[in-house]
Amino acid sequence: MKVIKLLSVFFLLAGNISRVNGQCDPPAANSCDSANVLCSLDDVDGYTCKNTDIPNDAGCRPLCPTGGIPNNTSWWGFVTNGGNICITIEFSNCSVVGTGVQMGVYGDCSCRDTIACFSDCQGPGKYQICGNLEPCKTYYLFVDGCSGDVCDFTLRT
Repeated sequence: MKVIKLLSVFFLLAGNISRVNGQCDPPAANSCDSANVLCSLDDVDGYTCKNTDIPNDAGCRPLCPTGGIPNNTSWWGFVTNGGNICITIEFSNCSVVGTGVQMGVYGDCSCRDTIACFSDCQGPGKYQICGNLEPCKTYYLFVDGCSGDVCDFTLRT
């Protein structure tokens, strides 16, 4: 009986540990047009996940005005109260080529309204994008693996 209780506690803790490491919740979409729209950018604060390993080039071309190619892009929509925002991404454990991730925010899905975008692929690390948002407007956030990289990442807003 003690063994069963011990195993139950172990599995309960193991389940909580994997949740801490991220359940990719809220889920990402494969395209901007199908992105789930969140009530706030705060809904992705602390989001910890691994970007998709499924090839998906449903992104802007170029991915950012300064360049970049969509490879395995994930999208989230969000509405804000407006004002200046910053999003920090920290990423590591990149597999495929080890060059990292690209990230950006657009004010539309046609990629004409660039708010902030980072397309430099320089390996594991951390960077921040910032922009000024209008209140009550829907914005679209993407994370994409450089050259198809798959990385662990955490977002902070």
